[in-house]
Amino acid sequence: MSNLFVNVLLPLPFDKPFTYEVNAEIAADIAVGNLLKVPFRKKELWGLVVEIDVKLYEFDSKQVKEVLAKNQQVKFDEKLIEFIERIASYNLAYKGLVLKAFIGILNSDKIKKPNFKAKIQEIDVQKFALKKLSEKQQKIADEILQEVEKNQHAVNLLDGVTGSGKTEIYFAVIAAILKSHSNFSSCHSDTPNCHSEHKQRILFDKIRDLTPEILRYAQNDNEMTQDDKEGVQDDREVVANQILILLPEIALTSQLLKRFEEQFGFKPELWHSKISKKEKREIFYGVISGSIKVLIGARSALLLPFKNLKLIVLDEEHDSSFKQEEIFNFHARDMAILKAKIENFSVILSSATPAIESYVNAQNEKYRHFVLDSNFNEQKSDIRIIDLCREKLPKNNFIAAELRKMVIENFEKNQQTLLFLNRRGYAPVTLCKNCGQKVNCPNCSSYMVSHKKSNKMSCHYCGENQKFSSDCKFCSSEDSLIDIGVGVEKIKEEVESFLPQARIALVTSDSVTNFDEAEELINKISNHEIDIIIGTQLIAKGYDFAGLTLVGVVDADSGFYASDLKSMERSYQLLKQVIGRAGRRKEQGRVFIQTYNPQNLIFEKIIKQDKAGFYNFEISNRKNLNMPPFSKMASFVVSAFEEKNALNFAKKLIAVFPFDENIELLGPAQMPILKLKNRYNYRVFVKTSKKINLQKLIIDVIKNLEIPTNVRVKIDIDPQ
Repeated sequence: MSNLFVNVLLPLPFDKPFTYEVNAEIAADIAVGNLLKVPFRKKELWGLVVEIDVKLYEFDSKQVKEVLAKNQQVKFDEKLIEFIERIASYNLAYKGLVLKAFIGILNSDKIKKPNFKAKIQEIDVQKFALKKLSEKQQKIADEILQEVEKNQHAVNLLDGVTGSGKTEIYFAVIAAILKSHSNFSSCHSDTPNCHSEHKQRILFDKIRDLTPEILRYAQNDNEMTQDDKEGVQDDREVVANQILILLPEIALTSQLLKRFEEQFGFKPELWHSKISKKEKREIFYGVISGSIKVLIGARSALLLPFKNLKLIVLDEEHDSSFKQEEIFNFHARDMAILKAKIENFSVILSSATPAIESYVNAQNEKYRHFVLDSNFNEQKSDIRIIDLCREKLPKNNFIAAELRKMVIENFEKNQQTLLFLNRRGYAPVTLCKNCGQKVNCPNCSSYMVSHKKSNKMSCHYCGENQKFSSDCKFCSSEDSLIDIGVGVEKIKEEVESFLPQARIALVTSDSVTNFDEAEELINKISNHEIDIIIGTQLIAKGYDFAGLTLVGVVDADSGFYASDLKSMERSYQLLKQVIGRAGRRKEQGRVFIQTYNPQNLIFEKIIKQDKAGFYNFEISNRKNLNMPPFSKMASFVVSAFEEKNALNFAKKLIAVFPFDENIELLGPAQMPILKLKNRYNYRVFVKTSKKINLQKLIIDVIKNLEIPTNVRVKIDIDPQ
């Protein structure tokens, strides 16, 4: 038998695969989609077979290294391979890096034991106890299910005010999908599917404690029985429906998990960056085997090799956290829709404040638009604006007298208050009162933020930390540093000055760093062990606290002055999210918004509850300026250790683009943080008409441009 050569895509920054020789033992059933362990330089890596029976023309076969092993449990089907390729082509990312996002856990050197246990979910549909839907909610759920049952691509936008029952609707859809497949533990009949489930269960019990290596030899040595092999075949043919729920923040999962378990009687699996490598590997095998039916996760959960995905739900679909900007750029919402299109299933986008792109697609009937414009208690919060230009705040005070009075009154009524300020730490700027110098980050063109609780100064961009000192390092003055501005820690200090007996919780990414901490904090708030919550945007999203009746927005203006396209949209969404935390039960909510700019259009639309008015205004502006979603856009971030090198290459980049009335170039401009981690950053935007193939345009430009070794270029399609 002649030697067999295969091309293997490795989880590295390459587009092209590498050729390896396959020995006779492995070659017997080799196929595209198999995962092979291969030597690469001084490492051994799992990679993906993308081509078999490769002919060698350019070099001696003796130079080709041999495959080490084959993973018997994992095989990517053609649709999953297509998804990887299209993620790479759309986002202009290396195929190898996209593959790494899918199988990186298999190459982790932090898991010492090779044993794995594939996670298995026990589901009994008889234990389902879903809440009764209103007539309108049921009608929406039924319409979504009609499309789900057709096994066709469909995108559904659940556009509903806070408390309107969006979660209950998609829970009802999930329950129907799970019930529609009979191979669960509740299956007691004599149907073929029940027998299939029985064999599948026996097979899982046999294999769960075996290593991949033992399984490989067991199969080769015929140690698996014929029934086992038939069970594997049955598993391929009859696989339970799978559902993926994506959330923008891991902190949001706590309440959703509790609600899910109460209504479904089992725990969904949880996937995010904080779980252990061992657990990630178990979930990986559970997902690809089909034994995990429901998974809740952050955006990276989309890049798991699901066996039979039937539905993806993106809760808070507008949230910017769904955009990944590390390793390679991608937006989980857009890639979820792409995956659904490739594999023919449905997507639910859920939000009280949809992204402009989603709203426009719904208007154009690309998405099905379901509007829920009233909450379950049919009442709206009382919203008031506090004009800080008229009400002069005392020195070192940041809470207006009216809001302070309401906080005290709410506390005396034994009701909870949320004070929102989207600024971590104690103060954003520290300067010397003698020489006027500000304390800057040594690595970035940003100020060090003082954190009084931890007695340190931190850069919120690169993570630089320094122990706090009150002495000036510039002029050597002692005890001369003063803080300027306000962060959540300073607000806590102010509240303690007029309500020392109140139980106060800070909710920021500094105080909530993992799922357990989030769960503990949410339980304390839900059990009314906390009187006043002071937090950043982390507390603004999706939470339901029955006793929370007062919301105070300390600084509503901070988001308005950003230079990006989405600043108004984000500000509106964030304020609406914060306001939605108040009055979610019988007691009417009260909201006080502090601002130096009370005439801002956003406040007008929020007070009048004119959501459509805001969206129409923002969409009209984008259309008049021919900005996305009415055009295509990409950005190039050019960075170098010397500023002139970054700027010069950014100028050169602009010069090589073709002259075309359908192509517009903006820049180069300094990034909002010019120096980041000791690199200077300039940005160039390219905007094109919808008919231009933006990715092809960029590829054609880049391939004719030599990028110096001292310069980095990062491309972002659809910058947020």
